[in-house]
Amino acid sequence: MELAALVPDVATGVRAAIVTVLPLFFSIRLARPELAWMAFGGWLATLTDPGGSRGLRARVLLAFSILGALLVWSGQAAALSPLLAVLMLGSVAGAGSLLRALGPGPGAMGTTLAIATAIATAVPSEARQRNALWFAAGGGLAVLLSSVLWPVWRHLPVRRAVARVFEELSAYTAELDGCLAAQLGEGEERWTAVARRHPRRVRDAIEQARAMSLAVHARRSGESVMGGNLRMLLGLAEAQFLLLVTLASELEVVPPARRPAGARSVLAQTGRRDDEVRGVLLARAWRAPRMAEGSTLGVAAGPGPQRILADLERAGAAAITLVASLDREAPAAPPAVEAVPPDNRGLGQELRALGDALSSRSPIFRHAIRVACAAAVASLAGAWLSPQHAPWVTITTLAVLQPYSGATLRRAVERVVGTVLGCLVVLGIAAGLRSPLALAVSMFPLSVAAVVTRPRSYRLFSFFVTPVFVLIAMHSPGDWSTAATRAGDALLGGAIAVGAALLLYPRWEERFGMPDALAAMARAVEGYRDRVLAIRAAGEAAAGRDIAEARRIAGIAISEAEASLERRLAEPMRRGPDEARAMERITFARRLAHAVTALDTLAVHAPPGAPVPQPAVDRVQRLSALFQEALARS
Repeated sequence: MELAALVPDVATGVRAAIVTVLPLFFSIRLARPELAWMAFGGWLATLTDPGGSRGLRARVLLAFSILGALLVWSGQAAALSPLLAVLMLGSVAGAGSLLRALGPGPGAMGTTLAIATAIATAVPSEARQRNALWFAAGGGLAVLLSSVLWPVWRHLPVRRAVARVFEELSAYTAELDGCLAAQLGEGEERWTAVARRHPRRVRDAIEQARAMSLAVHARRSGESVMGGNLRMLLGLAEAQFLLLVTLASELEVVPPARRPAGARSVLAQTGRRDDEVRGVLLARAWRAPRMAEGSTLGVAAGPGPQRILADLERAGAAAITLVASLDREAPAAPPAVEAVPPDNRGLGQELRALGDALSSRSPIFRHAIRVACAAAVASLAGAWLSPQHAPWVTITTLAVLQPYSGATLRRAVERVVGTVLGCLVVLGIAAGLRSPLALAVSMFPLSVAAVVTRPRSYRLFSFFVTPVFVLIAMHSPGDWSTAATRAGDALLGGAIAVGAALLLYPRWEERFGMPDALAAMARAVEGYRDRVLAIRAAGEAAAGRDIAEARRIAGIAISEAEASLERRLAEPMRRGPDEARAMERITFARRLAHAVTALDTLAVHAPPGAPVPQPAVDRVQRLSALFQEALARS
């Protein structure tokens, strides 16, 4: 199953190696240095690939190829004037950073366009039009491979995203089963760890799957059968998530001796079903599930946790039934399960987001200024201290610099460590290989490994990508000085990035990000609580969508507060003892949100006419008081 999940990344890596290594081989073999621009265009286009549907990939990569070619042409013209080259690089780097306001895909394109500009402005050439055309040809080859000759299955990105949701659900059920097996009582640390770790991971996976589903669906007219079924499957996963949150809250307060006897069997069965659904989704070609459709343990519905266990079992059986018919019309969805709504984000909203980012108080705008200044300084430092490989300093700075100082420092360390180790590998390869063919053969697996490890470990990505480009730049086989220069340039570029993060608009989390995130979390969680209590007290039955949206906003706000605290802990300079208080507030907010979810879920799944469970209401009120006390502490 893990190998099946790795196949698409390996395929992407092989495509990247083809568009990079082959032009480089012919560049060396035929003594045609302009072909190196084709290799750079193909490699940067691969890094820009946003995933998703083939149409989306083709549009993004074509736009990158055209814009990149224009920047190569104009950058090599500007390179004749050092001052003009620095101004152009800073402008492009700053403008590219502003694209973060439109999402991670456009943000990645902004970084790769800045890297292309850094290379072009460091290499003046009279043949700039030819070089620009070869760069565009490399991007065009990447488009051809990814969208025409070697296409990715249209729904495979969505299937992989939904599969990750079921993977996290399976881990959640396994941890709950472990708590029951250990017969843990209320308030023990493991229950707190479960509530802290797993709901956040599941919520993040659901949001990523939702975004991927919308991205694929919004760029096609109509609805396909598999697309609709995948969206319905995501709705089933979210329903199962709510049941697990409710079950965890209910089981924790029940003494071990009084917990339902079949709870562990239901959790184990649910985990196996989630693993099977994940396996079907990760298979490149659809296969039938190995478990019987709708197989059940036959748990009888009863009060409290017993009813939730019965509903959880039915939700797992419904997921198996649905995944067994992904390519056919699906049966009717269970009550309270909805497919992901279609995307309604238009050009106007994207322009407004970009306009908001241009505010002088916007973190995105301030980071764009930081990137522009750092790129200009790196360009000057590279031209002065490493004139033969000046772009390496700038590329390292652009790759390392992040919106937060802690993240920048961490990435700088990873980049430097990976680069130094990669340079050691270069020394071994250069000493043993002499022919262009042998060098190309050695670069191919390194290129594949770089792309495969990029989403998993930046340190490994730096380690694998370094030998490829150092071998390209070597003046002769066995030239160890190029590897040493690359290691020095990585140190210099990383130092410039860290300096820019600490000196230009430093975003200290305890002064800016963390207080805002904690305040937003408090508003979202209390709004969710008030909405559920008001609706349940009034007996309204048609407000499920409003509650679901309030629950989603609260879950995202808690995740953002936790991420802000993590960034705070990663900062190189700490300016206040606020971490413990922030953790306390986040803990109580999470427990309150889970108690509200349990109350709502118990009310939804209760028999018709049954009153709202009073113990669940009391638990919400008790946790609300504790949360208010945590907020009041200074």
